[in-house]
Amino acid sequence: MSKSNVVILGGGGSGAHIARALSAKLDHNRFNLVLVTLADRYVHMPALVRLTVDTPDTKYLEENALIPYDHLFIGGKGTVKIGKVVNIE
Repeated sequence: MSKSNVVILGGGGSGAHIARALSAKLDHNRFNLVLVTLADRYVHMPALVRLTVDTPDTKYLEENALIPYDHLFIGGKGTVKIGKVVNIE
């Protein structure tokens, strides 16, 4: 029996939140969870704004403003694909 795909388009605040929540609830024997996003990390805009008025701190930037997707899925139960969706059939 083949698995069905659950695809989330966009890794912004909502897409990342939905992907994380689904990774905990989906039956991974029946579904593949895939997040398609343009970048390899989530950009937290409020943290970037803070960096414009505060002394830039590379560690702060990496930890709070540019958040990689490598720990997004609970138990690693999901896949991130970097790219742009141009067609859905």
